[in-house]
Parts: sequence; structure tokens; C-alpha cells
Amino acid sequence: MTVTELVDHSFCARRTYWRRVVSAPRRRTRKMQMGTSYHRAEREDWCARLEIDGFVSRRVPLVSEQFRGVADIVVYGDDTLHVVESKFSLNLEARTHVLQVSTYAAILQASAQEAVHAWLWYPRLDRLVEVRWRDWQGEIAKVVAEIQEIEATGVFPRQAEARFCEECELRRFCGEV
Repeated sequence: MTVTELVDHSFCARRTYWRRVVSAPRRRTRKMQMGTSYHRAEREDWCARLEIDGFVSRRVPLVSEQFRGVADIVVYGDDTLHVVESKFSLNLEARTHVLQVSTYAAILQASAQEAVHAWLWYPRLDRLVEVRWRDWQGEIAKVVAEIQEIEATGVFPRQAEARFCEECELRRFCGEV
């Protein structure tokens, strides 16, 4: 299961249905394009910002027995790992942001001896927020169970908050907008 699938499901369970049950094609949205452009231009000095000696990797593939995904940034310190997700949003600590970076931190911790820290970076606000990722492991397990139930039953889920429908690349299938 990908970390993106967890995040998508958190926005709306119908995304899980359309992608994992029906295999609907995915279109790139304006938000996706903005994020891609930002990541290409981003040159933050993460060792200095986090005040550690170490080195930085960008677009880091992460894999565990349960999940796979690509973290924006991993900073490798002497005895710590820091996973950083950049968010162009102005919505600090949105549930989906915290869920995403917490899952990346859990993937890292599964294969690392070092302590793992998770961060959300909001460049438009110049804010770096540390996430208590271990507190989110129960929520991650709940989302995984919901996804597995949709896959097993094939039942079309109820609509999420309508405010998400307008920006959803799958709205043409739901017919909600």
C-alpha cells in the first residue's frame, strides 16, 4: 500500500474505491503541479534549520513490509533521522499532512536503529512543525483497515465533505460536482 493511498483515503473513501476497486485513471491536479514545481526549486539548508550535523537526501524512496512511498526530505544525523514533508498549504498540521509524515516516520523507524523525528515544513508560512508521529500509529492502522474493507467488499463509500469534491481529480466519476 502506498502512503499516497492512505492520504487519498483520508480525504475521501471514494478515492480508495475509484483507484483500488475500479482502477480509475489519475489526473494531475493544480495542487500536484504546484508541489512538483516547489520541490524542484526548494533549496532549504535542512542541517542548519534542524541544527544538526549530517547530510540531506531529497525524494527518498521508503519501503516497509506494509507501506511504500517517497519522502520529500530525509536528514541523516549522527544518531537521528529526520523526515520532512513540505506542504504548500496554509492549513497547519492538517490531518492528512500529519498522517503522511507519520507513516514515513514509521517506515524509517522499522528499518533504522536511530531515533526518528517527523516534521512538516510550510514554506509559505516559514513554519517548521514537529509531529509526534508515534501518536498516529493507531490512526494509520484504522485507515488501513478501512481501505482493506473497501477492497474486500467493493462497496461504494458515502461522500466525504463536499468541499473536497471540487478539487478532486476523480469527481467526474462520482458526479457530485
